[in-house]
Amino acid sequence: MREEYSILSGLKKGRDLPDWFLEQPQVLRGEEFYIQAFWDLTSERAIGQGMLGRIPWSKAIEYALRNDVEPDMLDAFWRIIYGMDSGYLEQQRDEYSKAAASQKAALRNKSKKRYDR
Repeated sequence: MREEYSILSGLKKGRDLPDWFLEQPQVLRGEEFYIQAFWDLTSERAIGQGMLGRIPWSKAIEYALRNDVEPDMLDAFWRIIYGMDSGYLEQQRDEYSKAAASQKAALRNKSKKRYDR
């Protein structure tokens, strides 16, 4: 990962850690299971009309059962995955909106230059 190399390189050179790195939440022991589950399940989402759909509940529960999550923890597992998915989708929508606005501005500037000759 480029970010990991950047951090390690900066530390070797005696630089301070960047704010974006320091602001990352600490992962507690056991939470890595949910993070891995989220990334495994993200491939199960539907994609339609260029937009990402939610991770299906049925796929999340199937994953949990396959990974020995206790039956009384299935609701908690789903709430955690659903929460992570909601945040991820919001971030993706924001990035898509920014990219679309940037492309629109670039096209406007390009056509403006063509007519300004």
